[in-house]
Amino acid sequence: MQEELFNRYFILIWFSMLCLMLIQNLMCSGIPLFFASRGFSTSFAGLLGLPFALFGILARTTGGYLMDRFGRRVIMILGPLLMGIASLLFLLLPFAPLMLLFRGLHGAGFSIGQAGSSTATREKSSLGVGIFWVSTALAIAVAGWLIEILGSGGTYDRIFYFSFAFGVLGAILAFLCRYEEGRPPVVREPQEVNPLHGLRKFLYPAAARPAVIEFFVMLGVSCCNIFIFTYAVLQGYANPSFFMVVAALSMTVSNLASGRLLRALGHRTLLSIAMVLSGALIALIALVPSQETFYLGGVGFGMAQGFSFPILTLLAVDNVPQNHRGTANSTMLMAGDLGVGLGTLLWGISIQFCGFHVSIALSGLAVILS
Repeated sequence: MQEELFNRYFILIWFSMLCLMLIQNLMCSGIPLFFASRGFSTSFAGLLGLPFALFGILARTTGGYLMDRFGRRVIMILGPLLMGIASLLFLLLPFAPLMLLFRGLHGAGFSIGQAGSSTATREKSSLGVGIFWVSTALAIAVAGWLIEILGSGGTYDRIFYFSFAFGVLGAILAFLCRYEEGRPPVVREPQEVNPLHGLRKFLYPAAARPAVIEFFVMLGVSCCNIFIFTYAVLQGYANPSFFMVVAALSMTVSNLASGRLLRALGHRTLLSIAMVLSGALIALIALVPSQETFYLGGVGFGMAQGFSFPILTLLAVDNVPQNHRGTANSTMLMAGDLGVGLGTLLWGISIQFCGFHVSIALSGLAVILS
């Protein structure tokens, strides 16, 4: 990729990632509302987290391996296209076994698309990585607004059509991103006498520590990511989409501030402070239920992702040879997939039997544990 930050390739990757994240957020918040409108339980909505995680894990491991050998562009094309097609089929064929399959395809598309885009962007500066993750923040805000508008009549079918359109657009933008053409192929490092074998081809050991942190972050935030709209509707809160706007602003500020704060505080101190504060604000939604604390929880939800994504991306590939960066980054992100999958199942069952307030409070604790 070219040295300047805002070249056409970076912009294409950024907007392709925006399309991918729009689908992700539309599906995460929209599917429980779609189910509620059709009489499904939160337990079934939570069950969909399992195929999402399982397919996502398989896609992370194989996607990282393929990226390091065949390039990022093909992976970036497949990600949003697969998610878009699966979204449309989810609506058109609403049978439980098929919905489990399509949610799994969501996980696979999201995993390879995110891994391909974030790995390509890692070849920029830390500022570039921070700006890249702003696309996630913007997607959170736009998706919340779209869900409120598209579901204004009490039905949520239109979010699936929009997701399909975003999938096609994201694939086209990735197709136009030809930054790898004309570059020398990635070669094995001279000192790498013994290449990776077995599972080490797919799971990079050096990325284990940031992967553990990512698991607990995503375990915690998955409760808000999946069920917060449903909670707000049941509580009768006005403008539930404003939660996502607050979260997006918080995430954007965290993304852009992470580079400077890293230099001042270091990785461990910054992550510790940010995750404790984020988790406490999320838990506050349940401990002191009100419209105001609901929005404060949006600040915590945005902070948790805004600091963890860029910092853990940098840590995962720090001092890793270029021909193993895709595998290392995929290892860290795969732990996040596992956290989302288990979290979605856990919070869906917990909400069914213990209620929203207990579940949201426990999700904040999970972020603190990270």
